[in-house]
Amino acid sequence: MFFKRKKLIEIDAKVDDLLRITAGQSKMEQDHWNSLEQNQQTIKLLLEQTQETLKESLEQNGQGVTEAIRQCREFMQEMENSLQTHVDTNDAKRAHQIDALSQQIKKLENDTISGIGAAANRTEELQKLDKKEIIAHVVQLERCVSLISDLVRMQLLNNVMDDYDG
Repeated sequence: MFFKRKKLIEIDAKVDDLLRITAGQSKMEQDHWNSLEQNQQTIKLLLEQTQETLKESLEQNGQGVTEAIRQCREFMQEMENSLQTHVDTNDAKRAHQIDALSQQIKKLENDTISGIGAAANRTEELQKLDKKEIIAHVVQLERCVSLISDLVRMQLLNNVMDDYDG
């Protein structure tokens, strides 16, 4: 019995050792599982923070895009207003130039009518003149008509240049 008892004590000691080893392993496994759970919670928290940061970033970028679109629309409206002002200014210049040309044309018409009247009055005088004098008067009238034509062309060219400069 002594041997059996000794054997039982040895077995009991081995069982205790095994229990301690097993308990140690269980403790290590428990620590490992606790660590895994803690890591899982940390990862979950980091994912939530990342999602929140991304959401905020997208909202800010969306607001930035909205602001950029608004500024672009304002700029386009300003450009349109500026263009309209420019067109209105050019229209006013053209109206003034057309009015000035109209006055010049009326003056030329009046001068022409007066010239015709004067020519009619001078018909008798011209009949008295010889052909050389008549040709000289015709040449002088042609020069006047040419100068008037050049004046009108220069004024029209000036108007076109003003439009390009304006």
